Amino acid sequence: MRAVTAAVILLLLPTPVLAWGLAAHAMITRDAVERTPPALRDFLRASRSLLVDRTLEPDTVLRERLGPREAGRHYLNLEVLSTPPFTDIPADERAARARYGPSRMRRAGCAPWATEQVYRGLVAAMRERNRARILEQAGHLAHYVQDAHSPLHSTVNYDGRRTGNDGIHALYESKMIQRRAKFFRDLGPDPPVPEQRQTQIAARILNYLREGHRALRTLFDADRKARDIGKPGSAAYLDALFRQQGSAARDQMRDAARETAAFWTGAWIEAGRPRL
Repeated sequence: MRAVTAAVILLLLPTPVLAWGLAAHAMITRDAVERTPPALRDFLRASRSLLVDRTLEPDTVLRERLGPREAGRHYLNLEVLSTPPFTDIPADERAARARYGPSRMRRAGCAPWATEQVYRGLVAAMRERNRARILEQAGHLAHYVQDAHSPLHSTVNYDGRRTGNDGIHALYESKMIQRRAKFFRDLGPDPPVPEQRQTQIAARILNYLREGHRALRTLFDADRKARDIGKPGSAAYLDALFRQQGSAARDQMRDAARETAAFWTGAWIEAGRPRL
């Protein structure tokens, strides 16, 4: 019932605010479970369906409850804070707020620091061996890590309106993937990630966003070429976009799965490797 409710809420939300679509988030999270060490994997497998539901909550339950406060946790508009290659943006939240001020930070978003906050919440939940809280925090952490791997979460032009690519967010992150679900369901080999603690959480998320921003021009160019072949959202358009960007999108999803698993594993190790 929870999954059905989440899906309905997701479909009712305005398209441009959504992250990786419902199908993509589920694919990435399921794949990430298989990349964790055996002792953690058994626990996550046993609650995989609920974990997937929790992964969707930042786009459903939390957005409905918190509105704009939640929305900013899904992105960082790099151009609001700096200019390419954005290497001068502080990874430390206090330093960033001191440099840019509260108004500018609100416009930019807070994905790196929100992700670190949820990571710390997962460590605490694992130390307490609180199953419900672990699954909640692990699912929410997965969502934010996965969002950071989408190029469109790094820019004020997240839906292409400034460059004539209107609607690209849903077309790329949802409709193309849903049309080619079989291709995206297999993200490649899933060896367990190294069992090690994770450090510099915010800095890593910031780096994913920088890498994604560098891919935007290619993505927008591919969208324009696909529009020459078919109307946005049509089969002809989606097939053309897939031919140009399908492999890149799957690579982003695979990287997101690997990093999701790495953060889960790091939190488990930092919590003392509890028996879950």
